[in-house]
Amino acid sequence: MVSSAAYRVASVELVARLWSELERVPRIAVGGATAGDADTGVRLEIVRLELALAIDACDPARRFFPLTRAQRLAVRAVLSDVLAALGRTTDGALPAALAWAQDRLLDAILAECPDGGARDGQALKTGS
Repeated sequence: MVSSAAYRVASVELVARLWSELERVPRIAVGGATAGDADTGVRLEIVRLELALAIDACDPARRFFPLTRAQRLAVRAVLSDVLAALGRTTDGALPAALAWAQDRLLDAILAECPDGGARDGQALKTGS
């Protein structure tokens, strides 16, 4: 099994990569594109496919990743939440769906922070 430290680093790397992919979608959307436009639609489909493949890899029957059950479930929950948010997008809801997905990814990173005071994310999100 993967050590806690290695899992923390890998999960933060995964979340950072997904965050980066989501950052690329709004730039397309802000330029006047909508979820139905070709470039935005293709970018969203690529991100959705990446999420679906990663979720599938977390299936316990696959044993693809040497993660503990708790680690696998945590990764799967984050990825599933983000995929569900992106799956509900309509033209008008795209910015809100992207923002919610990025908030969820931020929460996942904060959950891995060794500083217990920021573990729930409230201190960093609210500035308190």
